[in-house]
Amino acid sequence: ATAVFYDKSKPIYNQNNRLVGYLTKDLGEVKFNNFPAFKRQFHVRLRQGNSFVDSLAGIRYHLPLRPMMNLGENINISLTSNNNILFQSTINIPEEITGQVEKIVDQSNNLRGINLTWNGNNSGKIEIIIGGFIPQNISPLPLLRIKVNDDGKFILPKNIIDQVPYQNFESLVFSFIRRIEKSEQSNSLSDNYIAAQSIHNIKFSINN
Repeated sequence: ATAVFYDKSKPIYNQNNRLVGYLTKDLGEVKFNNFPAFKRQFHVRLRQGNSFVDSLAGIRYHLPLRPMMNLGENINISLTSNNNILFQSTINIPEEITGQVEKIVDQSNNLRGINLTWNGNNSGKIEIIIGGFIPQNISPLPLLRIKVNDDGKFILPKNIIDQVPYQNFESLVFSFIRRIEKSEQSNSLSDNYIAAQSIHNIKFSINN
């Protein structure tokens, strides 16, 4: 479980003057189901010339969910400062998502698409992010983001695959994300968006 409080008055722009995020705020102590979260560094990836660097943008609050909480159950989130409760809410944890990635090829072994499957539950939509691994970087670079129905299957057609410069990367990573979102209309914070999500990452190579 992770909580991040963005400072919308302090935007972060890349070298092309494109908004990539915001600095974050340290507001006090965050608890998930009464378990205190740990403060960790929060980074934003920025391009510098032909390479990418992780720039420190503040802090995030993080707590491993298991074994303290079960997917599919409710989780209580609270934020306190100097023993004053600034924010408190409850959100459901989504069912765990697990996926598979397979190439679709013709009789000549030419790529025709990619078959994506997962344990769909028809709960709305899921997000699939395709990222590329560069040998000197620990985390992948996001390349493509799509939203599809949570019905357990989607074929990524070749014309979309061709938009991804996969030849420039050591491998790709497909991230399946099932998310539950909630808006709070009455709280003492300017932030009113809460999300809980389950993520399954699959490392995959198209070239092999």
